[in-house]
Amino acid sequence: MLVPPGIHERLCLFSNQQLQRVENTGSVDQCAINIKSQRLFHIQGGSIILQLEPARKLFAKEIHNPYAIVYHTFFNLELLYEINPGSFLPPPTVQSAMLKIERKAGMVAFPQRVKYLHFVSFLLQKPDLPVRTAFKQLFRKSQLKEISEKHGIPMEPKVGCLSASQWEACFIEMLKMVPEKFHPVSSVGSIIDSP
Repeated sequence: MLVPPGIHERLCLFSNQQLQRVENTGSVDQCAINIKSQRLFHIQGGSIILQLEPARKLFAKEIHNPYAIVYHTFFNLELLYEINPGSFLPPPTVQSAMLKIERKAGMVAFPQRVKYLHFVSFLLQKPDLPVRTAFKQLFRKSQLKEISEKHGIPMEPKVGCLSASQWEACFIEMLKMVPEKFHPVSSVGSIIDSP
């Protein structure tokens, strides 16, 4: 399963006013708005409460989940704080966290998010491969050298260790260098492509 549990099942979105109330009281009595995960891509910002373990995976040094890369590409993410089960009625059996999200401008246009997810998913199929080996599936050797020099991307580390900005730069280069008929396509984008 590509999607960590807790991120795509149910999310709670809080407006700034509700977030301030939560911070002042230290208690969350009820989620303001339940939203489906695809709605996350249609908001400008806010805060979500989710299970602590999946929240921590979003900030891991090595990321194996393409959605985490996509989230970091299109949003500034900040883990605000952990929330104890006693803050909820009824209390859950797991720790929770409040995650602040804000849409950010980047090199990848927002309407290209599905194509970008396909790109990341395709190259992250084996996250322990070196960048050079994983990217050879899509780029020629001379193109890899150019990308490495132009963007300062080392080719030896694991592909799962690339940052969101490095993935973004490589995607832009793919759009320029690789004919469209060779662009990765998969069914993975179904969760983020609906309005």
